[in-house]
Amino acid sequence: MIDIQYLLLLQKLREMSGGIFDEFFNGMSKISVDLLIFIPFAIYWSLNKEWGKRFIGTMYGSELINGLVKLSVCAYRPWIRSDLIQPAGDSKVAATGYSFPSGHTKKLPLYWVQR
Repeated sequence: MIDIQYLLLLQKLREMSGGIFDEFFNGMSKISVDLLIFIPFAIYWSLNKEWGKRFIGTMYGSELINGLVKLSVCAYRPWIRSDLIQPAGDSKVAATGYSFPSGHTKKLPLYWVQR
């Protein structure tokens, strides 16, 4: 269970920092999940319709692939697999479903859209 050991190391670093970065990373996570979804539509309506269509198609395609991989792998959240893992913030409530791949990974880089 090397992944649990790695997460325990990260947890130890978080504890040593006194949680000083918790709010920053929680904020970054919320921005990526809640706000970035509007960028493709803003691009479509204000900058370039063709580029916006590609961006929207990529976004929905990556959502589909992400969901299929999650259902194929069925990786439980680390705190479900080990009582030693204590997530920061409201992760136990907010993070639902399987953990791999992360929902944050479905935001593909822009260079994929430009091809």
